Amino acid sequence: MPLLARKQSNWTPLLLALSLLLNLYFVLSHLRAGSSADSDSRHGDETSVAGAEGGKGSRTGYATEGGAGATHTTTLARDSGPRIFRSPLRGSIAASLENGLPKEEADMLAAHLARSLSWQLNLRADPRPDDSFAVVYRYGPEVQRTPDQGPGDPLEILAYEYRSTRLARTLHGYRFQTTGSRWPLLWDETGSEIALRLVHSPVVEYESITARLGDGRGHDGVDFKVPVGTPVRAPHSAKVLRKNWNVRANGFCVDLLYDDSQLHGIFLHLSDVLDDVVIPGKHVAAGTTIALSGNTGKTTNPHLHYGLRRGKNHYLDPFAEETTTRLQIGADDAAAFAATRDRMDALLNGAE
Repeated sequence: MPLLARKQSNWTPLLLALSLLLNLYFVLSHLRAGSSADSDSRHGDETSVAGAEGGKGSRTGYATEGGAGATHTTTLARDSGPRIFRSPLRGSIAASLENGLPKEEADMLAAHLARSLSWQLNLRADPRPDDSFAVVYRYGPEVQRTPDQGPGDPLEILAYEYRSTRLARTLHGYRFQTTGSRWPLLWDETGSEIALRLVHSPVVEYESITARLGDGRGHDGVDFKVPVGTPVRAPHSAKVLRKNWNVRANGFCVDLLYDDSQLHGIFLHLSDVLDDVVIPGKHVAAGTTIALSGNTGKTTNPHLHYGLRRGKNHYLDPFAEETTTRLQIGADDAAAFAATRDRMDALLNGAE
């Protein structure tokens, strides 16, 4: 008995050590598998759609994530080929995109998509858990524009759809350039421009509106995306109150007091103010060119900041205060627009 007891005592530490090693092995194996699964869930499906502007698309690594019906684009290289992202709404558009795309790409796409959808629904009040969306976009150096169009973005939306439970309808947007236009714009399925336009606008033609009141960024005006040197005009007849104050923040700037409404028109980040026209105390007629747009002051990209103000501090939304309109696709472009819309719909709905 003493001999048997001694042998048992000698084997016990070895058996315990082997047991611990086996447990450690299984734990590490499980962690590696979980990490791989998390990576797959994060990156989802890789969808590369070539020839979206004409011809049949091709896809690689196409799959469906986790039973929720989401398909995600995760091509990391900045190529110019169209990509597709589809997803149910997971908290917000930004959160849904971040669930399947690299952060930089997700952030840019969320900003562009929200900028357009904000004309069609209230992004704070309208989204519901049962909503879903899909977007076709380009991301890469080929997105750069011609010199007369001004600086391009690294990302452009080609088409999108948003299925709204609250509105009981599907919202659409299609990128299309009409005959004679300098830039392509986003249009709905009927050929109506998505964004509103001011009838009395400070710029005649612009690519897009990149910021406005109520967009969640605390902006006190409207930003028109235009190249440096675009003529800026007085939307209404007005008295010139001042120019070029606080240049470090505002850049070259003009403050007009409109004759009819007694509202202030504020123009910031100008490249040049026409000194022979913009004379404090003098009047300018509606439509008079008063300056050229620029990229001066506290800004990073060329644009015109236009503010509408009552008194000293109360800023108003020009699209709520003034007469607005929307462009329409004309008869000459109707067939080409319909063909673009049909191609984009096929991609948005997953057709090969």
